[in-house]
Amino acid sequence: MTRMIERWFPCAEVTANSKKGWGSGNTEKALFTWFAARPLAQAKAAVICSLLPWPNDVTEQERLCDLVRDSMTGYDAMHDELVDELAEHYPDGASILDPFSGRAMIPLEAARLGVKAYGIDYSPVATLAGKLLADYPLRDWSNEPPLPFDGYPEHAMRYPEPHLRLLCDVDFLVKWIGDRHEAEMDEFYPKVNGKRPWAYLWAVTIPCNECGRKFPLTADLQLRKPNPKKGDPGQSYELIANVATGSIEAVVHDGKPRVPATLVKQAGSGKGRGAVCPFCGYVHSHAEHSRVREGGQAGDVMLVVADLDPEVGKRYREPTAPERQAADAAAVALAGCEPFAPDLPAVPDERTLGYSGGRPYSRYHYETFGDFCNPRQTLALVSLAAATDGLFRVLAGGATSAPERGFLSPDGNRPLACGLSASRSADGRAVPTLGGEQSGSTGAVSAEYGRVLVGYCASVMVRAQNRRTRGCRMEIAEQKASHIFATGALVPFGNDYVEVGCSEGPGTWRSVATLTVNCLRKQSSRVGGIAGGIERGSATSLTFVTAALTAVVTDPPYDAMIEYSDSSDFFYVWLKRALATSRPEFRITANPAGTQEKFDEAVVEMTHARSGDHRTPEHYDRCITAAFGEACRVVEHSGVVTVMFGHDDPEVWLRLLAAIHAAGLILTGSWPARTEYGTQMGKANIETTLTLACRPAEPDRPEGRLADVEAEIRREITARLPLWEGAGLVALRDQRMAAYGPAMEAAGRYSAVLDHRGRPVGADHFLTLARRLVGEIADLRIGSFPLEAFDKRTQFALSWTRQYQRNAAAGSEPRWERLTHDMEESDTRGLLHKVKSTYKFATAAQSDIAKEELAPGLAAIDTAFAVAAAGKSVSAVAEVLAATDSASDELLWAVMAQLAADLGDTDSDGDVWTWVTRNRTAILTGTAVIAEDERKAERRQRDEGEQLTLHAGGEPL
Repeated sequence: MTRMIERWFPCAEVTANSKKGWGSGNTEKALFTWFAARPLAQAKAAVICSLLPWPNDVTEQERLCDLVRDSMTGYDAMHDELVDELAEHYPDGASILDPFSGRAMIPLEAARLGVKAYGIDYSPVATLAGKLLADYPLRDWSNEPPLPFDGYPEHAMRYPEPHLRLLCDVDFLVKWIGDRHEAEMDEFYPKVNGKRPWAYLWAVTIPCNECGRKFPLTADLQLRKPNPKKGDPGQSYELIANVATGSIEAVVHDGKPRVPATLVKQAGSGKGRGAVCPFCGYVHSHAEHSRVREGGQAGDVMLVVADLDPEVGKRYREPTAPERQAADAAAVALAGCEPFAPDLPAVPDERTLGYSGGRPYSRYHYETFGDFCNPRQTLALVSLAAATDGLFRVLAGGATSAPERGFLSPDGNRPLACGLSASRSADGRAVPTLGGEQSGSTGAVSAEYGRVLVGYCASVMVRAQNRRTRGCRMEIAEQKASHIFATGALVPFGNDYVEVGCSEGPGTWRSVATLTVNCLRKQSSRVGGIAGGIERGSATSLTFVTAALTAVVTDPPYDAMIEYSDSSDFFYVWLKRALATSRPEFRITANPAGTQEKFDEAVVEMTHARSGDHRTPEHYDRCITAAFGEACRVVEHSGVVTVMFGHDDPEVWLRLLAAIHAAGLILTGSWPARTEYGTQMGKANIETTLTLACRPAEPDRPEGRLADVEAEIRREITARLPLWEGAGLVALRDQRMAAYGPAMEAAGRYSAVLDHRGRPVGADHFLTLARRLVGEIADLRIGSFPLEAFDKRTQFALSWTRQYQRNAAAGSEPRWERLTHDMEESDTRGLLHKVKSTYKFATAAQSDIAKEELAPGLAAIDTAFAVAAAGKSVSAVAEVLAATDSASDELLWAVMAQLAADLGDTDSDGDVWTWVTRNRTAILTGTAVIAEDERKAERRQRDEGEQLTLHAGGEPL
């Protein structure tokens, strides 16, 4: 049967709900850091439409469309109606697989509908994230015994409903770890005036190549911006260098910075900043101070401390002597940390190989993942990982005999137990003890439930890691610490950076844990379902039998957009330690570096050309083709393989279509929606993603003739235009993307499409044809003329302004538009203006049409640009029209009227074109005068030429 997604999709509703609210998936994303996630609205719509049929009866079509639209109004809207509808069509139950499941947004939405949902991911980190979201919250844990902690019975009274058991226990345990962690780290993060600081501002130091003294690398000396409305002058700091002692003191003051930072921009220095020594003034070029860091000569220095303040939020001050001593003592304590296992030292020794976001780790002398943090940051992570790991032994009933893992206190003598000893918090409050030390209880939960609870605690640690490296910078405007993925790829290196403390405030354990509990609370409040089956595996080698699944719905990797395993290895090495007891299999890897396996990862490593990494475009193509082939194999013949794809490069698109074809699939539907908002990771300059419907190709397909297939494509697109409009696709660019589906479906009915010479025709021809046919079928008119009546250069310009006006468009759009009109890049010179990574329609000044170029036969758009450049002058415009012999060209007047309408009179060029069209009569009169003057001049010149000829022949006048 034909599935709904092959003919209709709620594009408008997906777009409307993806930005915020329930459909954004922001709540679900707060559970675990991962680098790409479908908005929940898109995942839900894709699941529903991939399962529901597309009936032949129009009334029934409308009923199902209304059902889906209504379901897009909330998390579980129309849940019961959808479950009943699916049960009618699948009496034995439906099943869905996502072979690139990530954090499992797609399996989650299928599971909530009672569908047997499976998720597979190559990364063990992503697999854990998926289990925490789409598996464990849908299980019944109400029969588990109470947790063996003092204070737990009182806590559990707040969660009397059986289905809240998981939420109750996770809430209890993450608070317990926060209290234990603060108590354990008390001497390393000392209180000042009875309060513990929120965070500490550090900087990397290097020795000056001129005077040899060490100085900090600082980029911004402002700490808090002024707020005149509240009478807040703001705060900054300056560095005072003492030449005699060779020391530097950071002095905090009110107001804006008084002096420059040590990192400064240098004229003509290219990329990067120079570093100025505050002692001698020597300026190190970016390359020079980078070499110093690469050589392992960098250090760390604490500059400023941030306290929570009820009036201004964060108030900054200089560190006290005990605070500096406590930070220094962390290095001693770290050296005494015991390993998590014989092969698992406390500080990660897994090697950092290659690059992160194009930058080599070696540039910053990062040889292992243990080098990402300063000693105290590392010590805090050891404490959190040990507390999480030790928790499982207690939950499983073995804590009383378990040896304590510890490190030395600041005095170098007393061992601290990394989460297994302190019984009172730093402020004197009793910390619930493990193993019933006060109550005598020896109860234990099941091993499986213990692993589940430890997994949620580990997820908090992962999110806390985001703000515990030298790559965590201060966001001055929002007064918070940024995370290490703020710019997309993992960036664990910086110059001046923030270290969050162990108590309260943004980025601390307690802050992150609150978000985790809130996410789980939302999941607990939703309707039930069937727990998803989330496992680690490879999309290129599925374990399902042939034709076992109703549908495959997936959001695969997009070429070189995200390096999933490389970016998550920082999490992986710490999760290996936090889960050492509860999930010993987690740390098993065939990668000799000790990190996640990458052999079959379907990505393109950004720096493969210079790093020699095996993850090349050819590797990606092989992997994605094999994955699609496996999806085609395991889905039933009447089922669909739904693929969400958001890459904007035409070349990547053609490779994707080639992979779909090679896998034995036919593209049957293509549905655009604007789903990428807010974050950089996973966005990569895209806003629109396509939800593609594919189905297994029929065996023994015949060959087709190009002319016949093109006629089929025209018929299919004509028939589907009303359906697209009903789905909210009214914009030209959206309908063009939607046209890929019917075009490739028609071509896919044949094993090959041959031209009149018998040569096979590639997918690029059908994409271009589909885009062009949308305009032809929709009969896009410029005035009374069809778009095709104009020259190609003008068609390009008119099509562009119809879609984007003067707004910025993604960097790939010019290539797509040129494909539509069969043009080369040189053919569109002067029509677009590049602004960073985007393109805008050029202004008349930017088009740079030279006066000497004005001649008959000029493209209409270029004549229009020349008219706009002439301005609101009858004579100047008349001269342009006369020079191009286009005063009576109705196509030109239609172009200027359309541009005026598209751009409006608030646009400088649009204002001129509006004026010109309104003053056409006067301009034509001026042009006629110019033409008459030119004719008279030509007659005079001709007459004078005849007279000269007579004289030359010796004839008398």
